[in-house]
Amino acid sequence: MHTTNVLFHIVWLLSAQPEVGPLAPERLDVRSLLPDRLTEVIESRTADTSEVEWTLSWHGGRDDGLVERYTTRTANGSIFQSNRGDAQGFHWKVFRSHPPADVSADALWEYAVPPEESAGTRISLAHDGQFWELFRAESPLSARLTSPSSVLETQKRPRDMAAAGLAPYWADVFNTEPLGLPERYLAGFDSAEWTEQRSGQIEVVSAEFNGKRLEWQLDSRQGGEPIHAAFYQGGRLVYSSETELAEVDGRWMPVSISFYKGDADAPYKVVDVDKVTFDKPWHEKEITPSDMGMLFGTQVNGDDGMRFWNGTELLSLDEYYELLYVYGVRPDPKIMEMLAKDFGQTVEEYVARIDRISIRFRAKYYEEHGESPWLTVTSKEKDEWDIYVEKFIKKHKFDKPRIKRAKMTLDRAKKLRDVYLQKNKSDIRKAERRQDTKRLAVFEAHTENVFQQVLVRGLKRLAPKKPATKKTDPRP
Repeated sequence: MHTTNVLFHIVWLLSAQPEVGPLAPERLDVRSLLPDRLTEVIESRTADTSEVEWTLSWHGGRDDGLVERYTTRTANGSIFQSNRGDAQGFHWKVFRSHPPADVSADALWEYAVPPEESAGTRISLAHDGQFWELFRAESPLSARLTSPSSVLETQKRPRDMAAAGLAPYWADVFNTEPLGLPERYLAGFDSAEWTEQRSGQIEVVSAEFNGKRLEWQLDSRQGGEPIHAAFYQGGRLVYSSETELAEVDGRWMPVSISFYKGDADAPYKVVDVDKVTFDKPWHEKEITPSDMGMLFGTQVNGDDGMRFWNGTELLSLDEYYELLYVYGVRPDPKIMEMLAKDFGQTVEEYVARIDRISIRFRAKYYEEHGESPWLTVTSKEKDEWDIYVEKFIKKHKFDKPRIKRAKMTLDRAKKLRDVYLQKNKSDIRKAERRQDTKRLAVFEAHTENVFQQVLVRGLKRLAPKKPATKKTDPRP
């Protein structure tokens, strides 16, 4: 049973290595050009949910000795990835700007960001056709959101050959190049001549195009999974990889992948899978942006400019200011702490600053609407949300700091709910008079979404962690 769609993102998201030179402006529809045998590997059924712990070890160069620690989870089409870096939170070199094409190998690293400046946990999420990145989970002040069509342009990082050289179904979302190669290497791939041969239990599938050759070796004794891939140009080996497989819960999967440049004897990086589980009861059945660690007030930059996360959705600057300054819905305390620090203020001084600005916004609201903004929120009244929180606190035996955070989470969730209902009260009344069940269902769905995403998930993040559940070691 194939597991390409489940775990090859281990290879693909990791196969990043800075490379100098311009990128091709057009992208090939690679999947439509593959022969049936490779399409079968790509489209083989995957698990509904999975969790993988793995490492990426760098060998040689400025990153020699660096071992980055990853956790990747999948849930019904969404893919979440956490890169904790090494023991100090350091990551492989990234660049302040794209180095010029004529830069020397030694001077290349002058463009690199010092590792301590980019240290921390990096979170990525492919969800609902979009790619989210949280740069530093420990201080979630900013994030990025891109659509698959613009991922290549924003990332500007060519990819080298991955273990199978096969893009799984989510590849475009996760910033990968077609087949794991810089796209300029694939010129002429749309007219490639394909051959398939068998030697014992090994199938060899290859493509010849414009003096280049791509080759995959598939082992029928190990679920037909790729164990070797290579890319040649002008008869010279450019990239290759070797994959060690193991059977886990009836699925063959990569457990160690070594990447090589040219004809080098030693790999320049190695992926090792430490633990893996498939379709377990404790797995999350859904992974959304709410699970990334973004907080109310996290600034998200993307194709539509700068927006702000409110716990359930992205808001424009005007919508965010309205919540903040007109209706008094405060950002998450952690966000306020970071913003106060940026302003050289205490949190109390920063809150006072918000209050001063709010006076102007509410005066403008009065001018435009002829009445003061609605500020007496019904969130002060005890309702089923309060009861839910009280039961949650009791069940998980929250201490005083957690109780305080839980009540702040409740207050924010109720304010988001009540502001939405207040702003839409005329439409709600109209739908009620007309008995427009479809329209009323929209309002109810929004309220339920705030409950689940802001309140329920927010409380779960506050709950004490349970002892780690024993996970499957991928090695026989």
